[in-house]
Amino acid sequence: ELMNKLLLTVAALEGFIRIAPSDLPQAVRDALDKKYPGSFVEEAYHDAAASLYKVIVKKSDGWSATVILDKEGFIRQASETPAA
Repeated sequence: ELMNKLLLTVAALEGFIRIAPSDLPQAVRDALDKKYPGSFVEEAYHDAAASLYKVIVKKSDGWSATVILDKEGFIRQASETPAA
């Protein structure tokens, strides 16, 4: 069961292609600014087949979050890593 979940997760991640943060839709950037003020986009990825974006945002204190959003900026999944 756990192995199947891990395999599905890995397979899902393979669809994401790295893009420039400037290529993120405005709705995605606006959602990130609203949810995580003071953060910047470190990495951005797009999965065209699923119409999803995976974004890694950081703050200067070391805090970070990995966020999956759709093109309208709705957050589908997020995991945060506290500052060190």
